[in-house]
Amino acid sequence: MTKVNNLVLADLVAVCASLVVAVLLRGTVSTTHALQVISLIYILFAPITLSLYYVFGCYDPKPFSNKIDWLYTLINIVIAQAINAMGLVIIFYIGSDLLVVTPKTILLTQSVLAVLFLFANRMVFSLQRSKKYHATIAIYTDTQKAEELKKTITDQFSDTYTVLIHPNIENVRTEDILIYDTAYSLPQQTLTALRSLVFSGVQVMSYDAFYEKMFKKVSISSVTDEWFLLNVFAGKNSFYDILKRLFDIALALLLLPIYILSIPFVWLAIKLEDGGPVWITQERVGKKNTKITIYKYRSMTDNQQGKWAHEGEQRITRVGAIIRALRIDELPQLINIIQGTISFIGPRPDLTGLYERCLAEIPFYESRVIIQPGLTGWAQTTQAVVPQSIEETRDRLAYDLYYIKNKSFVLDLVITLKTVRTILKKIFK
Repeated sequence: MTKVNNLVLADLVAVCASLVVAVLLRGTVSTTHALQVISLIYILFAPITLSLYYVFGCYDPKPFSNKIDWLYTLINIVIAQAINAMGLVIIFYIGSDLLVVTPKTILLTQSVLAVLFLFANRMVFSLQRSKKYHATIAIYTDTQKAEELKKTITDQFSDTYTVLIHPNIENVRTEDILIYDTAYSLPQQTLTALRSLVFSGVQVMSYDAFYEKMFKKVSISSVTDEWFLLNVFAGKNSFYDILKRLFDIALALLLLPIYILSIPFVWLAIKLEDGGPVWITQERVGKKNTKITIYKYRSMTDNQQGKWAHEGEQRITRVGAIIRALRIDELPQLINIIQGTISFIGPRPDLTGLYERCLAEIPFYESRVIIQPGLTGWAQTTQAVVPQSIEETRDRLAYDLYYIKNKSFVLDLVITLKTVRTILKKIFK
């Protein structure tokens, strides 16, 4: 994560540098005021610029092991920068009377330089990654949790980390990472030794904090009643909830015309394929275990509820495959968002039958309905698979609890960008 943050910072410097060089290459700018206006517009537009880079995968961890990887990265940068340039064109040329400046040459030169500088950043970071980084993770917790964490880290990061369970304190080096589980009792002498390591520069983290930082989900084995009381807040009318609700209404109203325009096309496509119903309703579980009705375009041959896809005889129609890939089948849920039964972002509401099954088999499963469910969420954009079993649903709960524990405007923005990115990937696939 630190390397990604460093790359974002390097890209921000690259964008600013490309502007400075473009101005210098231009030779002269008519007035100091014009230069100030150009710089201000670029600074204000920087968050959108970086968001575009993220959406188009410019911050994906890639091995860059062949020319195809590099070509793919260059194409992503060019597309993101082209969209960014179009946005700046709109600002400069539509607002030309107010801004009194239309920097055609500077804008074109800056865009080309930005692509070159961003690509150079990735070459530098790739060279840094090629230098073998290796660290030891020392774990102090009960044997079962330690073995589970060791296996997970070894499976995913075997080239980066060596995991040791309860190593001799004297062998811990300053470059190592020490994981201590506060729920695990250690002798006072060991605790004192661990504390002294902090002053020696050793990175000491709690088991839960390390797990969340490494895997972007909570450790289900750590979830207890005490954990729930300490980490889950369900207060009413908080500033965050009020602003989120206003954002939901505003964005739903903004997207509503797209839904309305889609109706005749989707209606015609579905009717031509099988003549069945265009819309379906599903009973799902909303906030605090309330029953809610969700609206969707029909994308399957039936509306079987209470089962995972592989358990029934549901078949995705040809039209359904297209509208599901583009998320068009979710557009009717804008009505649900305006009604307030769901939000844009939150844990995906379960079908009633599936919720009852999972509730009976997964501890603390009811905790995911403590907040408003969402059209998209952290689990939907981060988990590698769509849950189709109890075990996969238990893993989804780990992501949902991560969101519930850490929900914020920043995390909501990340989820929004990841959702846009997922849709674009499916469009261009």
